[in-house]
Amino acid sequence: MSFKFKYSLWVFFITVSMSFIACSKDEESVIIEEEEVNYPIYVSEAEQGDYKNVYSYERVNDKIRLKQIDLYKFGFKKYDLKMKYDEQNRLIQCKRSVLLSDSKYHENVILNDLLPSDYTIQYGTNKLTVTDNDDISNTRVYSMGRDGCVNDVSWNVGNQLHMMNFKRSGNSFVSMDYTLSEGDNSTIQKSLYDYDDKNSVDYLRVMLPCLFSEHNILRTTVSDDNHEISKTTYAYTYRTYNYPVIMVKNEITYNGGQEVSHRTTTNLKYINADRI
Repeated sequence: MSFKFKYSLWVFFITVSMSFIACSKDEESVIIEEEEVNYPIYVSEAEQGDYKNVYSYERVNDKIRLKQIDLYKFGFKKYDLKMKYDEQNRLIQCKRSVLLSDSKYHENVILNDLLPSDYTIQYGTNKLTVTDNDDISNTRVYSMGRDGCVNDVSWNVGNQLHMMNFKRSGNSFVSMDYTLSEGDNSTIQKSLYDYDDKNSVDYLRVMLPCLFSEHNILRTTVSDDNHEISKTTYAYTYRTYNYPVIMVKNEITYNGGQEVSHRTTTNLKYINADRI
């Protein structure tokens, strides 16, 4: 018996938030010169079509941390996500406040997260446990190495065991094996990542550093034992200390001999640390 994998928002974050390469001459990356700004900077807005995320930060004991994310669609605020931290300045909860009746089903399509939208975190020795507050059976355990970065993630759905095993080079992920097991049967998909040498837009650097990659993805390829399943490439425009302000994602999936392409453009704005 074979099993078909479905990549959730959790996997999507790894392939999106670490970002971006050109895949043709018409999509070559560019760098725009502008006046010098104070460093560091943090993502303040991300806009993709009809969707917009607004990120708010706070400074506590000389540290900057993510405070809230407001999510909009068609110019209307759909819901917000509020962060809560412990006395060690570690994220322990993300609470969603629904503002419109259909907001529960409104996905965070921009910089999709490796986490649910409403969750609680518990910390242990070399691991953290994330519980989805909408479905407490959806509990995921993150195991971390000595460097404090995630090595693998595991969770159960019924009698199925799901596991993601990550490999890193320096401060960035380079590959991920996704295994689905049920009884004696298992199937594996492998994702490979190529990076640039620029700064990542990943806001998890102030939220959950164990999931943070320092640079932006150039290309992502997903395959199983038999064939290539999907390929994602990115084009981008850089400014402000080599951070991308425009990201063009082109995803190609292969299904039943058919090639399906999907293209999105995300615009980013930043805030300087001295304004937080």
